[in-house]
Amino acid sequence: MDQLTHRIHLNLCMLIACMIPLWQKILPMLIVLLCLNWLVRGITVGFVRPEIAFCGNWLVLLYLFYGIGMLWTTHTATGWFDLEVKLSFLVFPVLFTTRAAFSSEQVRWVLYAFLLGLVLSLLICNAQSAYHYFAEEADVYQFYGKYFSFHLHRGYYAMMINTGIALAALLLLKEWSRRGVWQRIGLIFLIAWFSFSLIQTSSKNGVLTLLFLYVFLGIGWIVVYRKYLYGILGVLVISGVFIAVLKYSPRTYYRFQNMVETLRRGNFDPVAIESTAIRAFAWESAGELILEHPLAGVGTGDVKEALLKKYTGKGYVANFEKKVNAHSQFLQTGAALGVMGLFLLLLVFGGLFRHARNARKPFLAYLVFIAALYATSESIFEVQAGVVFFVFFTMLLSSSEAPFPKTASTFRLRD
Repeated sequence: MDQLTHRIHLNLCMLIACMIPLWQKILPMLIVLLCLNWLVRGITVGFVRPEIAFCGNWLVLLYLFYGIGMLWTTHTATGWFDLEVKLSFLVFPVLFTTRAAFSSEQVRWVLYAFLLGLVLSLLICNAQSAYHYFAEEADVYQFYGKYFSFHLHRGYYAMMINTGIALAALLLLKEWSRRGVWQRIGLIFLIAWFSFSLIQTSSKNGVLTLLFLYVFLGIGWIVVYRKYLYGILGVLVISGVFIAVLKYSPRTYYRFQNMVETLRRGNFDPVAIESTAIRAFAWESAGELILEHPLAGVGTGDVKEALLKKYTGKGYVANFEKKVNAHSQFLQTGAALGVMGLFLLLLVFGGLFRHARNARKPFLAYLVFIAALYATSESIFEVQAGVVFFVFFTMLLSSSEAPFPKTASTFRLRD
């Protein structure tokens, strides 16, 4: 029974990883099946705490603090819905910490399943864009933005694509000598394809994060392999090609032009509809809520209503009509729970990054780095797409053996 439930657990984790970028609607059912399998194993075999260091405690504490925030919430229905969205903060830490840890090879299979789901989703996105472009004689914008990322918010989809790029880069660089020529070509193709697909999402946050990721990967490579010239030239060449491609991608380049023009003008018009101005208004309003309620925040279920009141008072029409959240998870949590909640959120990212560094888990470090960058300008824990993606993979990686063992063959170039 132990081997059977462990195999089912692995297969369900692979399905979840595959479906995260591909079909979000099926995730609740898969998570329920994962919980049922966990319960069956616990009853028949017993619950086991893995020997691998675990750092999901801060996530559990943050979720419990969101629950405590219901005590000073007036909009209880909104609060309960928020707790439902964030339930993964509690579920995945429990699931992964009370059963035997995955081996390095098993973790890799889950990561391969994620890459497969990402590839399939990109093929579907391009296929539906091509259909609209040719069958309906639409313009080239069908291959960009919300028309391309029709199944997921483009910001969260871009976060997943960035994660896929980091994973493909690690599979290539850390195991260069183990891979044949065609495997190397395939991984290089994946990195290039994922990078172009990220441009297709037209996510400004995604593009900027990818540029940071290129630098981060280059610095990591230089530090580990001490190939300074190759590392610097690689980052410059890849970034240069990426920016050149970006410039000739009409929809995405247009959004960056608008952002630069909006920032240059400053003194945003309260009725502005440009996304940069909307974000600035949301940050300003959320920051004021933190200053007005620094200790306990406005409450788990009241933060959305409090932001809408701010928008109304300041005349931020677009923010109010679109019911925009704080557009920053740090500000969102701070406005809801005060400085204590914000501190716990920082501990979540800091604890995971510290574990990744101490346990030599570079992919976990890249994942936390990507999510932290997104959390500065997106409220990534306010929707299922962000919560399940982040918590599932961080708990999988932090509670299991490293997917890239220290004994793995590494990338070498002749001097």
